Amino acid sequence: MDADWREAAKAWQAARLYADDDDSRFYTWLNEARVWKRAGDKKHAVACLKEALAIHPGNEVASRLLDEMRGSGT
Repeated sequence: MDADWREAAKAWQAARLYADDDDSRFYTWLNEARVWKRAGDKKHAVACLKEALAIHPGNEVASRLLDEMRGSGT
């Protein structure tokens, strides 16, 4: 059974409604970006990573993923 990445992204979007601090919101954006990356949706992944970095600028993991997404053809 293959993962339904769009449904997984929706789950992270829904989780963001319950995030009660910046760290929690950051991780919902980061994890949604990872899901979109797995789905092959570069546009959505990059947008989510930008949102994550707006919360925690310079975060090593989010910055690295953003660099990967900008450098890939995915």
